[in-house]
Amino acid sequence: MKKIISRIFTVVLSVLIVFLLFCQVMMTISSKNNYGVSSIFGYSFLRVSTDSMVGDNPDSLPVGTGIVIKKENLSDVQINDVITFYDVETAYATPTNAVVTHRVGGIDTDADGNPIFYCYGDNKNTSYWGDSATAHEPYNIVHSEYYIGTVQWHSDSLGSFLNLTMQTWFMPVAVLIPLFLIAGISGVELLTEGRKNQKAQDQAVKDELVKAGIDLNDEAAVYKYSEKARYKLEMKEELEKTKEEEKKRLKKELRKGKK
Repeated sequence: MKKIISRIFTVVLSVLIVFLLFCQVMMTISSKNNYGVSSIFGYSFLRVSTDSMVGDNPDSLPVGTGIVIKKENLSDVQINDVITFYDVETAYATPTNAVVTHRVGGIDTDADGNPIFYCYGDNKNTSYWGDSATAHEPYNIVHSEYYIGTVQWHSDSLGSFLNLTMQTWFMPVAVLIPLFLIAGISGVELLTEGRKNQKAQDQAVKDELVKAGIDLNDEAAVYKYSEKARYKLEMKEELEKTKEEEKKRLKKELRKGKK
């Protein structure tokens, strides 16, 4: 039972390692065509870094909170949705050339019929806009090609976790820990199996001594016959192994012959 549990645990850890590496590769590839925002299974995970969305709305976003975004059909984006976009230009502020998450305040269309989103932050006193926002209420003009996704969910705990994952040591440690656990489990299994085999061999040698009528209290006779008995058992095991390999070879040839 312990061996089965150990094997299951090893398989789970192996799958975890493969999954982590898969996610890393997919997120790296997706970020190249998504303004640097990684995506996995259609979802992206970001951490809010400015105070522009601090507010009293249920979906306002404090600094440090984590958000989950999903790229939806442009026609599904509605006023009051909180969206993430690549900020190339703004109406009354210096372009930041960064990924921004703001609320949709209005929707228009361009000459080709594509939607244009007018977005703003919930925090009217934010430092995000700088001094250029003094004359007018600031907002972003977001063309459809710069839309990245709509916020689906947010959490402070997620933000803390994302902050952890952004550390340079996180991914190597996340992969190495399961690898060390697998190595440890394999080492324990080999040691346990080795002791079990040794115990079985010692018992088999003892049985051979008893069959041969050797006095177990006679150390010299026991030592002399034990060597012969061990050699005999090793030859027997080797012969059985050879027979088993020969059976496999013959079965393989028979399968090929049937084809």
